[in-house]
Amino acid sequence: MRARVRKAPADADASRLLGLALLNTAKADQAVYFTARAMELSPSPAACDAHGTVLVVLGRLEEAERVFRAGISMDGGLPSLHNGLGGALLNQKKYDGAAEAFARARQIDPGSVVYLRQHAAALVRAHRTAEAMAMLREGAAAFPNDVLLRTQLVNSLNYEDVNPAERLEHARALGALFARVAGARPDFANTRDAARVLKVGLLSADWFDHPVAHFMSPLFEHTPAGLRLHVYDASRRRDATTGGLRKLAAGWREVESLGDASVAAQMRKDGIDVAVDLGGHTVDSRVAVMAFHPAPVCVSYLGYPATTGMAGVGWRVVDSLTDPPGSEQWHTERLLKLDPCFLCFRPPDAAPGVAPLPAAAGRGVTFGSFNNPAKLSPRVLALWSRVLREVPGSRLLLKGVGFDIPAVRERLRTGAASAGIDPSRLEVLPTTRTPAEHLATYARVDVALDTYPYHGTTTTCEALWMGVPVVTLEGAVHVSRVGVTLLHAAGCPDWIARDEDAYVRIASELGADPAGLGRLRAGLRRRVAASSLADGGAFVARFEAALRHAWGDWCGMQRPGQA
Repeated sequence: MRARVRKAPADADASRLLGLALLNTAKADQAVYFTARAMELSPSPAACDAHGTVLVVLGRLEEAERVFRAGISMDGGLPSLHNGLGGALLNQKKYDGAAEAFARARQIDPGSVVYLRQHAAALVRAHRTAEAMAMLREGAAAFPNDVLLRTQLVNSLNYEDVNPAERLEHARALGALFARVAGARPDFANTRDAARVLKVGLLSADWFDHPVAHFMSPLFEHTPAGLRLHVYDASRRRDATTGGLRKLAAGWREVESLGDASVAAQMRKDGIDVAVDLGGHTVDSRVAVMAFHPAPVCVSYLGYPATTGMAGVGWRVVDSLTDPPGSEQWHTERLLKLDPCFLCFRPPDAAPGVAPLPAAAGRGVTFGSFNNPAKLSPRVLALWSRVLREVPGSRLLLKGVGFDIPAVRERLRTGAASAGIDPSRLEVLPTTRTPAEHLATYARVDVALDTYPYHGTTTTCEALWMGVPVVTLEGAVHVSRVGVTLLHAAGCPDWIARDEDAYVRIASELGADPAGLGRLRAGLRRRVAASSLADGGAFVARFEAALRHAWGDWCGMQRPGQA
């Protein structure tokens, strides 16, 4: 292609194609020269498409938006231009505009699963959840063999109050798609000795300032003699958290550029005994590696609140409160139970001291939730409305990703008003710049309200650490029982509601007693610090025992060909 450009430097099509070829080899900084050259020679729709695509990769989003719009003005019937425009808008957090662009691309080419996935993703970001879920369900029926679409659906179902049978059905379907591309399970050469030191491979795309990395840190800080931790880092970013954990690991491989089969092959070559996936079906996860049999024992843990549905994942780490007897029916994995709690909270270094109780200043009680806005279901908004009605003069403070975007913020306000929340009693805050600023915002909250059906995890632990009691509603499956195990482990089971009436009663009783709240606030951090929730050494001992149980199960299996 370079030879063609040299021979015909005025050939716009040659420059465009060379630019795209360079982009496909991750050379966007070179590609942009040739796509810009194609635009100069002949600003056609195809040239706009190519140049805009390169600009998006380079992060020059406003410029990309202008280029795509120019192309659309020349040929509005080219779906890739609308798709490109949607991508440029999505990355600028113009979610409603992005959804409109992807919708137009789908109108032109209704048979494209790519445009459908993009459209659904934009709707999710815009917090137009009901529209997104309807689209994903329809898409899964129309494109049953698309792994990425099915992954979007399976992950999104965790935010819906659905029958667990439906969640399991879609997870199994996704697992079957992964199994199609995986080869036969190999005959592992790992020594079958139940008592020996184990090489544990930890796979995640979140080895940075992220909840997964923070919840895993006790395992690195208290690593038992019987485990060797080898990290497979698929992260797109790295920071001080990455560096700190890396110093404590027995091995660390950066694998973000490797394919799933290659990562699994590397883990087998490294002699990993137990492979632990920490992402499940979340965004950017590499759970597909598990389909390629990276180790004799494969485990799902921490980052995903439901079954993977994958035959290659033999175990899932939970506890007896998140997954009581009978929960086995909703999993394709066997359950490893880390009682009394399946995780351990390491208090953040950036945490400021516990602030005085806001209600003590005489401004009324402030209820708050800093959970992912995707968890703010109509049901939970209606529940919070009932709480506010029970506590005269109280207010609701919400903080989360996307609330800096006017359209998203207004959509939330509209939903809250529909649920009966007086707009004058609602305050919405965007995310803060630093962890310290985020934690300091709890100085404005008297009582934290957990979400439903998708409970908070990090937010619950942080609230407790900042002296703020958390009220949670107990559900039937793991995703809506995490708050149950956290509050039990922290020594605060009285804040667990068995039904909605109990939730309103507990929250309103807390809110109606500022003096009691003040006493709770003064001692809650000490209570959490002394509880099993923050006992890193005990947690790591439980974690090792659970992995060793799974390992011992494999060691006891008959070898292929044995009688």
